[in-house]
Amino acid sequence: MPQDVETAASAGATQSPPPAGKIPPGTAVAGGRYTVAELVRRGPVAEIYRGTAATDGAPVSLHLIYAELLADARIAQAVEKACNAARAIAHKNVLATIDVVRDSAGLMVVTEFIDGSPLSELLARKRELGSAGFAPRGAGNILGGVCNAIGAGSAVVPHGALGSDSVYVSSAGRVKVADFGAAFTLVAVARGGHAVAGVAPEVVKALRPTVAGDVYGAGRLLYELLVGSPLVKGGRRPSEIDGVPAAVDQLVARCVGPADKRPQTGDELKQLVSQALSRPSGQQAAAAPVKSARPSLAQAIAKPAAGSDTSIAIRSGGGDAPAAPRPSGAMNAADPLSNTEERWLISKGKLDYGPFSMAAIAEKIRSSEIMPGDVLVDKDTGARAAIEDNPLLVPLVEAAKQSRDDQRRAQAEVHHANSEKRKGAALYGFIAAAVLVIGLGGFFLYKKLSSGGEGNKGKVVKVKLGVAVSQDYDKDKIKRKHRRRRHRSHHRSGGGSGSADESTSMDFADENDTSGGERLSDFQINNTIQNNASRLIRCKAKYGSGLVRFSVGGNGRIQWVKVDGKRSGGLYHCVNRAMRRIQFPTFDGKRTRGTLPL
Repeated sequence: MPQDVETAASAGATQSPPPAGKIPPGTAVAGGRYTVAELVRRGPVAEIYRGTAATDGAPVSLHLIYAELLADARIAQAVEKACNAARAIAHKNVLATIDVVRDSAGLMVVTEFIDGSPLSELLARKRELGSAGFAPRGAGNILGGVCNAIGAGSAVVPHGALGSDSVYVSSAGRVKVADFGAAFTLVAVARGGHAVAGVAPEVVKALRPTVAGDVYGAGRLLYELLVGSPLVKGGRRPSEIDGVPAAVDQLVARCVGPADKRPQTGDELKQLVSQALSRPSGQQAAAAPVKSARPSLAQAIAKPAAGSDTSIAIRSGGGDAPAAPRPSGAMNAADPLSNTEERWLISKGKLDYGPFSMAAIAEKIRSSEIMPGDVLVDKDTGARAAIEDNPLLVPLVEAAKQSRDDQRRAQAEVHHANSEKRKGAALYGFIAAAVLVIGLGGFFLYKKLSSGGEGNKGKVVKVKLGVAVSQDYDKDKIKRKHRRRRHRSHHRSGGGSGSADESTSMDFADENDTSGGERLSDFQINNTIQNNASRLIRCKAKYGSGLVRFSVGGNGRIQWVKVDGKRSGGLYHCVNRAMRRIQFPTFDGKRTRGTLPL
């Protein structure tokens, strides 16, 4: 919310729907350029409808000026001309005029959409809540926006009839002055002898809006904002309201006095209002005794008593009931945080929010809507201080901070626990996957080692193999065997040798076999066979059992292999290949023969 405004408690409750207007909802006007949605309210010069633009569907406000105000053709022409001129006013505090059209319904002024309520409604709601008007700072902020609008319109077309019905406060807190141009109708009404608030006497006489006339209307508006009711005979002095400086009395009197004594521009008035409201409020004037004859407002302003200032010489009393005084700005001494007077704004960055009561601020601190660093603004005095620097609020701020820290700590612990749980699940998953892979690898390896061909699937073969090592020490037996083999080989091949394996085998059976040559021990042969058992087991699994005899040379390599005394068959060839891949320990001898039950 902009800092230069107070939102009047967000405009209060929603109003009941207004009665039907002259234009039914859904009617296209201005040649189809706009469509009427509904009647929103009846203002001082026009029925105000909510509508939409046909080009882009943007919301607009349609002001249908009352036909009775345009009965005079010259007035109607002057109003239309002034409204068209108002289209040139571009300022944030002026309700922008978009279009001026004549329709079968009458003269219609199209403006930007009014998202807010007029001051007259806001003041009425404050009275319903028991409050006389706005606090001095809030009134000054609103009037500052009005002064800006006076300055913007002075070079184009003055307003002519400034009043609480023509000043709006948007939902964002922005002050918007409406009816530029169209307010000329009220000037004409006043010219006809009817009382119209906000129209200066000289404007009525000349039938021409002026900047001085707008200053007159702004002075009356300032009075109404502070006191809560329009300026009338017998009304209270603004300074009788708690917290309003006496200088405001003088300023209001000057604004509604002779035209040549008033502030000459909107900027000058804005500065004077700021100065008057910033002065400390002095001793409140005691109520004067009621007199049978009191000077009129005009007399009090035009002819002040000798030696007196130009303040409004009006007292409450007599037949006019005074407005209810504004509640005191002092807090409840018993429990300051339970005070419900809305005198505080909260500044966040460049925006102000509020007004709020101290009770509401305390609740917002507890819910963390208001945080350390936010600024607390007393809208009555303008004093500003950080929330955490207010002694009254320090315990609440600290408690709220501790609550937020506890909540963050709890959330961090939950996050950490969830993270650890995810890490643990991932680790267990990895271990399970590793175990599964190892298990599957072992299973397939076992299957590969323990199962052979199609006929042996599922057959389990023991890995351990026993080896019987035979070593021949009978020299005569060896010699006889050697002669028989040599003789058979000589006759069979005509003096040539047999296979290389057998020929080598025959060579082992010479005299040196028993001449102290080194041989492999049972342990060495068994250990070597066991270390290479998988190769032999595959042969057994595939081809069946048999008695394997073999000879190992001194170089640790197999010299020959027989299975069941033969060198043929699937088992022989498989075992022969497997055995020849085995490296036995070397030894200083010619051979070591062994027997392997497979």
